[in-house]
Amino acid sequence: MRILIASLLIVSFGLPVGQTSQTLRDRYGEPDIERFTAAHDIGLTVEYGSDHLACHALIEPPQPLTYTEEHVPLMSSVGVSEILERSRPSP
Repeated sequence: MRILIASLLIVSFGLPVGQTSQTLRDRYGEPDIERFTAAHDIGLTVEYGSDHLACHALIEPPQPLTYTEEHVPLMSSVGVSEILERSRPSP
């Protein structure tokens, strides 16, 4: 039942087709949270502070926008380590 309600809300209040990231930024301003695909099995969600700098980062398996009871596959530990190394600030 929750999936049906969520689907109806998405359909009725969804963004019009053809919206790009830049169009949304022009209309609503800079995002305070962004989600990236850091690798094929690794998602990266970044939350920005009022200074527009990243203040929180969450590395997890890619998550669907809507809730599902499906099993989310585990991330490779090697891939996570590579993402952490890339995101470490330079000295």
